Amino acid sequence: MHGSRQLALDFIKPYLKPGLRVLDVCCGGAWLMEHVHAAGGVYFGIDKRAKNCEVTERHDVTQIPWIVGQFDLAISVYGMQHLLGDEAIAWREARRHAKRMIVVARYDVETKREMNREDPLNGYSHSSLSGLALATGWSVKEFKGVTYNENGYYSPPNENHLRTLNAFVAYLEEIE
Repeated sequence: MHGSRQLALDFIKPYLKPGLRVLDVCCGGAWLMEHVHAAGGVYFGIDKRAKNCEVTERHDVTQIPWIVGQFDLAISVYGMQHLLGDEAIAWREARRHAKRMIVVARYDVETKREMNREDPLNGYSHSSLSGLALATGWSVKEFKGVTYNENGYYSPPNENHLRTLNAFVAYLEEIE
């Protein structure tokens, strides 16, 4: 498994419990499904461009078609960062359907996000993530920046190493 997926999985696994209803937003090929099922959870994947994947729904992630509050946890692994102009709408939609969310995304030390739909590598800085979370009704409860390469991943020892980060994981809860 690639280091970026292993990072996501290692962070997500402790949150997976039997009976947990998980909404995987921007799920792509639904690689997370087997891990949710192995933990005894119920998996729902949604992706506008899910190709050759029978287990996902093809819907616009800014208009999730399921019952409000139906899910225990929303997860987005390297997905919402690609939405750019629609990401705030998608984050609000995820909040309508789940009270908790885990986001794994590319880290960008710069706070400026480029609104170029051709660039799939747009990332978040800690401040841009916090701002987007607050604006869409989420509170960041845990943030962990990491560096990964072909040998795996690790967390830098302190904030002086922020420029070495290339990904992060964050756990968010709905602001009540």
